[in-house]
Amino acid sequence: MLANMLAAHMQKYSQYNGVRSMCVIVTLVSCDLERGPQVYKVDPSGQAVGYKAVAAGAKDQEAVTQLEKQFKKTEGNWDQK
Repeated sequence: MLANMLAAHMQKYSQYNGVRSMCVIVTLVSCDLERGPQVYKVDPSGQAVGYKAVAAGAKDQEAVTQLEKQFKKTEGNWDQK
């Protein structure tokens, strides 16, 4: 819910020329008793997407590649080492 509200707010600013004040990628992480761990990434364009694991920044592709390898290795069970 918070990710969607933030995305809507950020998307509102992308409609106006030269007013994109929120030029950041926001990563929201929470732990819910019903759904378990939740990770959302909100782009400056106002798009909120849920992930199992995500990275953002200068070397995000390399980090995502490592996360994918770990996810496949543990078959989605992040508790394994």
